[in-house]
Amino acid sequence: MVNLEVDARLFEDGWKLTRGSCLLAVPISGREDERWLCALKLTQEVDLEDALSLAGGTKLASAQDQGNFWERPRGVKKIIIIYYSLFGNLGIMADEIKRGIQSQGDCEAFIYQVEEIYPREFLEKINATSSYTYSHPVLTRTEIRHFPEADGFVFGVSSRMGSVPAPMKAFFESTGGLWLKGAMIGKAAGVFTSSPCQGAGSEATALSLITLFAHHGMMFVPLPAAGHSRDRHQIESMSPFGSNCITGIDGIKTPSTMERKIAMRQGRHFAQTVNRMV
Repeated sequence: MVNLEVDARLFEDGWKLTRGSCLLAVPISGREDERWLCALKLTQEVDLEDALSLAGGTKLASAQDQGNFWERPRGVKKIIIIYYSLFGNLGIMADEIKRGIQSQGDCEAFIYQVEEIYPREFLEKINATSSYTYSHPVLTRTEIRHFPEADGFVFGVSSRMGSVPAPMKAFFESTGGLWLKGAMIGKAAGVFTSSPCQGAGSEATALSLITLFAHHGMMFVPLPAAGHSRDRHQIESMSPFGSNCITGIDGIKTPSTMERKIAMRQGRHFAQTVNRMV
């Protein structure tokens, strides 16, 4: 592994590093026709998806990827992950949840990001312009019309004084047509959150989403503590409502290894539940 200067050519083919302390080239056997990027200290060869996950890297999905997702054959459960993140941390958590979902047989997941609605001038004042640098496809009305075809939804929201941030609230208010048709009745729903510190309202935020699920007739899937090996030497911010990451008041702290593992476990549990329901 060799330290590299950041070079625009490294971001060819849609690969993008969201955050990281250093940029490393990671040799991965059997994949000579692709590029690999990692922002953590790795001491052995790892799978491409594992390297990108640990690094906070994502492969940007194309329109073709979206079309391929909705055209999956009958029997494949389709799960949509939708998040809004001011500083990008929930995008990292969403990637982990997707990995957990797709580890379960006939389940496929696709990630959408809710469009930013705050003015860029305002975001510049709080050093949050990264919310305009989308790591995943932006959710539009065109994609929303496909929602009746999905089997489950996992929503990622940052806590705003115990409530849902305005961009995510705007998205939910745009689903009135689906509510009128009863198109979401019986579909599985889950939640993952971020908060600046412990006790900053993540559970209250999750509870506020459950009210929205009830109006749509969706079935909430919690995250049970059973089967989770706790580490008394680390702060764990998960709750029965879902995984959570602590970001600090300025959003600089990225999800820890433990928080990512819990997110992946939530994705796995959610997919197992959908498999039992559908």
